[in-house]
Amino acid sequence: MDRPDLRETNVFKGFLRLSSEIGSDILKTQGAGGNTSIKDDGVMWVKASGTWLAKAEAEDIMVPVVVDRLVSALRDGDPRAEKSTDFIVSELNSSGLRPSIETSFHAALENPVVAHYHCVNAIALAVLEDRDIELAHRMRTVADLTWVTIPYRRPGTPLAREIEKGGCVSTGCLDSVQSRDHRMW
Repeated sequence: MDRPDLRETNVFKGFLRLSSEIGSDILKTQGAGGNTSIKDDGVMWVKASGTWLAKAEAEDIMVPVVVDRLVSALRDGDPRAEKSTDFIVSELNSSGLRPSIETSFHAALENPVVAHYHCVNAIALAVLEDRDIELAHRMRTVADLTWVTIPYRRPGTPLAREIEKGGCVSTGCLDSVQSRDHRMW
């Protein structure tokens, strides 16, 4: 399999800069939490498991996976979608990295770039009793934003399937927030 290598492009370098900025902002990312991905020509580069977004420009932290086969596996209920390791583009994975548990939901979203992080302010909103009212009020101020609230699901394929049910695949969606009983998009 001969796949194009996005890593030497300005687009990829800009993506790494964005990833590093998100990972360096303590209000957005705590520790190694959160991840980013970029898709190009059937390959998605996603933050590897156990790596830190803040180090995106300094270290090789992105792992390439084949998008269409991973999405098909997710939709077919194939257990290989959970770890996503069977979809790695080996010849581009020079560091031998493993994909994040969130790789399946990044693949399911049609957006070319996905930034998933755990914003402190959004987490605080998620635990409010009237969170849906408060979120609706705040989201009205953002033109052309499509968003949904979906119930909490375990990270990985259960969350990816819930995102698809929520309609986030074709619309893009707001970044995620996890509380005890909800995940917001």
